[in-house]
Order: sequence, then C-alpha cells, then structure tokens
Amino acid sequence: MLPVTAAFGSLEFDGWRNLSASFAPIHFRSPLRLRRLTITPVIAEGTIALSDFSATGAARSPDLIYGFDATYPLGPGWWISDGSTGLFFQNLEPDTRYPREEQKTAHIRVRPGLLPITVNPPVVVVSHQVVQIPVLVSRGLLDRNRAKIGGVIAVLPGDPPVEGLVVGSFEYFPTLYADSVVYSLPLLLQVLAAHRDSQPWPTELWASVPIDKAQADVKSLSADPALVDVISRYDLERQKAADPLAVAARTNLVLGFAAACILAVVAFAIYFAFVARSRISEHAILLAVGLSASQLRRVIWLQQLMILAYSTLLGIIVGGLLAAVLLPGLQVSTSIADITPPTVIAIDPGLGIAGIAITIAACILAGALVSRPPASAEVMIELRSLG
Repeated sequence: MLPVTAAFGSLEFDGWRNLSASFAPIHFRSPLRLRRLTITPVIAEGTIALSDFSATGAARSPDLIYGFDATYPLGPGWWISDGSTGLFFQNLEPDTRYPREEQKTAHIRVRPGLLPITVNPPVVVVSHQVVQIPVLVSRGLLDRNRAKIGGVIAVLPGDPPVEGLVVGSFEYFPTLYADSVVYSLPLLLQVLAAHRDSQPWPTELWASVPIDKAQADVKSLSADPALVDVISRYDLERQKAADPLAVAARTNLVLGFAAACILAVVAFAIYFAFVARSRISEHAILLAVGLSASQLRRVIWLQQLMILAYSTLLGIIVGGLLAAVLLPGLQVSTSIADITPPTVIAIDPGLGIAGIAITIAACILAGALVSRPPASAEVMIELRSLG
C-alpha cells in the first residue's frame, strides 16, 4: 500500500460542488481505500453534506470508491471524531435532508474546536465473525502466549470479539515496554469506534525518513500543538555517541581488541620459536638426506599456515561466543534508558576484517623470522650429536 495525502481546498461555499485533488501515482489499481477525511481548521459553525468519493486515473473513467448513501446494518459505518476531544462523536447516517440528484447523503454538523474533525471510513463486520487486526507483537509476549507469526491473539473483548493477526515480531523499541503490541492504525480505529472506546486515536506515530531530511521533519512536527513530544532516532544516536561513558566503553573495547591481537602475534611467534628449536635435528636429517633448503622452507610455511588458519578460526569462534555472552551483561550505568533495552552487539565488518587481516599478516611475519631453516654449521653440529 502507498498512502498519499491530497488537499481538496476550502469548504466556504453553499450548495453542491465537486471537490478534486491530484495525487500520484496516476496509474493505480483498484481497490483504493480512504484512510480518513480531515476537516481543518473549522473556523465557523455549519453543516457539511457528503455524497460520494471517486477516483480517476490517466485515460480511465471515474471509479466510485465510497458512497455516503449506503447503510451498514451489520457493522459500524462512517463515523466522525469530535473537534474538542478527538474522541468518537457519532456515526454518519444517510438521509434525505440534503439530497443530491435524489440520492441520500450524510451530513455533519461542524463547530470550531482545538482539533481537526476526521471523517473515518466504515468497516463491514459480518455478524458473529471474528474481526482480525494485523499486529506486531514483541517476542517475549509471543513466547508467553505460545503464539507464532501467522497465528492470532485476543486484543479486545466484545461481540463479535476482536483478535489480532500476528504478522511480525520485534525485540525492543525505545518508547515501548518489553511486552508490547503494535496495531494497524486504520482498522483499529474503526473497531474501537464500533466499540465506543473512549480513546480511538494513536498514541504514537513511527516515521522512517532520510537522514538529510530528519532535522527539518523534527522541527515541523515539533511545531504541531497536537503532538506531545517528538523523538528523533538520529538525535538519540548522536547523544549516545557523545556520551562519555559510551566513548570510554568503545575505547576499552578497541584497546582490548588491539591487545588481544598483539598477544596473539607474540604467542604465535614464541610457539614457533620453540617448535623451530625443538626440530633442528629433524631439519638436519632432512637436509643431510638431500632435501633442499627451499623444499624445507615450503614445508615449514605450510605447517605455519595450517596452524595459523586453525588458530584464527578457533579464536574467532571462541571470541564471538564470549562477546555474545559477556558484553550484553556489562552495565556502565544504572539508568533505565541505559539498560533497557539490553546491549546490542554491532560489529563493524570493515574494522573487524582489517584487524584480523593485520593480525594474520603480523603472525606470518613473526613466524617467518623465528622459524628460519638451520644454517650449515648447526646441521653439522646436530649430525655429530646424533652419532
């Protein structure tokens, strides 16, 4: 679905008039769906009558999307919100008080208020059929209810009952508690209105915007008096990046990684130095029976690379397991915002690959320096000692 917004202009006129607005894309596939019709600002008291809502694209005849002359006996029809509280106000009932071409229309009595008046589309509920609202459910709540993606969970009692169709899951979100449910807004509002709920409006709006437009969008939203607070993920990330505790933690991790790499190089060099000294006799015999120095170097290099590859693979596995187990448990603060959600490990692929590559290269260089083939004098001394 591609939500679009279009402005129909002013309603300061008497009589019937066709109001039109352009939207993109002009090539669309039916069915289209009206999420809501917003009337704002209401500066004077009056009556607005609605006849029908149609859409037309390039080289096609108009498609009737909704008619305001229909009734919905099996469920809630068109309904409007109150301009003072934003709550459900009443259902729209078609009548002949303001007919258009001898057809029934639905009329609204509007009055000035603090909030916009919204006209919301109907949801047809077949008698005794369960209404399912698409929802996102936290992983912990899914596990406790023994539910899974594609299953249903009860979200609202009533007749008919309302269930949530689980379409996905999430772990944590900055403004949500651990056990949370995120609803599909349009259908939820309609169901809440049908149940005469006292708060049929969203408490949060999540928006994904490009980084270069984030600041402008935050300023624009912050100027809206209907919003309590605007939280920018980019601002939170910048604040966390500049936090002294976070900087110290990253510095410690980098120093620890560098120290581990240096210790790995030193340990590898010491190991090969001992191995090379302990195998002088073997090298001497191989040289004495005709093995060339180049062949002996290839054997040593092959042995060195095999041990290095095995050690690197084992080190990555053990290090990854230790990081996954130990790092999330580290707490640098007692603030709720710093420990909820828990620490998430993010690996920089470029930095990690560069560090491992430099460590491997340093190990190869160190191994080459300490495991050189024995000189001729050393060979003769070793052969005499063997008798």
